[in-house]
Amino acid sequence: MRRNSFSQRNTALFIIIAIVFFAFLNFFQNQIKNSFYLISSPIQKTFWNAGQKFYTSFETIYEIKNLKIKNQELKQENNRLLSEIASLNELVKENETLRKALDIELEKEFKLILADITSKDTSQDSILINKGLKDKILNGMVVITEEKVLLGKISEAYKDFSRVALISNKESTFSGEILATSSEEKISGIIQGREKSSLSFIRIPQDKKIFEQDIIITCALGGNFPSGLLVGKIKTVKKSDTEPFQQAEILPFFNIKKIQKIFIIRNAY
Repeated sequence: MRRNSFSQRNTALFIIIAIVFFAFLNFFQNQIKNSFYLISSPIQKTFWNAGQKFYTSFETIYEIKNLKIKNQELKQENNRLLSEIASLNELVKENETLRKALDIELEKEFKLILADITSKDTSQDSILINKGLKDKILNGMVVITEEKVLLGKISEAYKDFSRVALISNKESTFSGEILATSSEEKISGIIQGREKSSLSFIRIPQDKKIFEQDIIITCALGGNFPSGLLVGKIKTVKKSDTEPFQQAEILPFFNIKKIQKIFIIRNAY
């Protein structure tokens, strides 16, 4: 009995010692952890802040990349819309040109081909248009505006474009007359190109009365152009007692700097 009692006391003592030991161990462990956390806290904070900055920087870069992509997409969409607007504006201009031609019934007189002016060489009194041989454009075809104003003739036709020699070109010569009523006598003469969009009306008999602002149109004489096309109006009249003819300076009805679209006549005669 005494041995069992001693054994029980030893066991109880061992348990108490173990409990106290683990309590102290836990206490010191907590102290050690606390000290470690206290010491390492600034370092951890530094790494944490660095990590946060890196993450923020990465996030910013990602956002910038997304913004660039969205900006590029918006630019592409904007360019597409601008292209559509340009096409619509071009269609409106084309419809307006055709409407003016219909208003003066050009389609009843001629078979017409609508073209755009792509470049202008005022020094050579010529223009380039975006229609050529593939559009059945041929040398010699007459070129007019939607108001039935004579511009010139096709001088060179290529596959995709053509050159138009304006009536003010120095090589241009054709017959013209003053627009008159049925009761007035027709006064005809020769129209010559003088370059730089200027024209002369020559070989007019001295006994014929012509005046400034008289309107000049084409006539059938010579066969260069169909009759009745508008040319211009008389700006000044020059007469000389020693010359058998009088002449006049013509102000053309067209301003080539302002024209964008023209018509080519397929059946001029």
